[in-house]
Amino acid sequence: MVRAFLTDLDGCAIDAADPKGIRAGQALAMLRARGWAVGIVTSRTAAEVAQLWSLWDLRPPAVVESGGALLLGDLPDGALRSRAMPTAFGPVVPLGAAADDLWESMRDAVEARADVRRFRQLSDAELSEVLGLPTEDLARARDRRWSEPLVVGGPRESRTLLGAEFERLGLHAADGGKLLHVLRGSDKGRGAAELLTALGSAPGAAGSVGVGDAPGDVSFLQIVASAFVIRAEGKPHFPAMLAALPRAHLVAEPGSAGWRRVVAALAAAAD
Repeated sequence: MVRAFLTDLDGCAIDAADPKGIRAGQALAMLRARGWAVGIVTSRTAAEVAQLWSLWDLRPPAVVESGGALLLGDLPDGALRSRAMPTAFGPVVPLGAAADDLWESMRDAVEARADVRRFRQLSDAELSEVLGLPTEDLARARDRRWSEPLVVGGPRESRTLLGAEFERLGLHAADGGKLLHVLRGSDKGRGAAELLTALGSAPGAAGSVGVGDAPGDVSFLQIVASAFVIRAEGKPHFPAMLAALPRAHLVAEPGSAGWRRVVAALAAAAD
């Protein structure tokens, strides 16, 4: 049985307590050393994941841009390599529509709403505040090729309603907590299914584990055998996640502290 560990990054492996992800990389390396296959499922870009690789002793494959593409990293040669395109960050398998085509599919819905702004319209100061990133990291965050993140004003229900409108247009909208990530033709669930297969596991297979923190993670947490849900500091778990994942393990400790506890428990069980 292949033991496969898939994890979101922001709000889980990485937060204000470990903003550069140094401890996250160490934890993933420890888990891999104990026989786990590890992979990332994130809304971050390929450029951002490659920056993390440069700080780590491993290059785990990653579903990037909320399912827009699969960055192969140190995956061994296999069927995915034949579908990959070369990039500055290594081979990438596109899963969703290209960003320019995606925008044409959603333009009218976005421009009809005064409370919605495109990610790429934000100034550096605004984007830094939304993402909690320093200015030097923003260029990598802006390098989006298969997704269109949006800032949606008003109550969270506004995101839900807009997401439903996108679904009627044949698009996928994932609530990442800070942003609404819109794609066409893929989501985190599809990307995670491809990644599990490439790691020698399969969707729903025994030994597959996933960790996420926001409603946008539901689609990939639904296809692992054991799902763990992280909460933010001072906040409860998202009600939408509790409803969608009734059998998930709810981690009491918030953020990266809770995430590291999960990883330590999995590593100890493997000894």
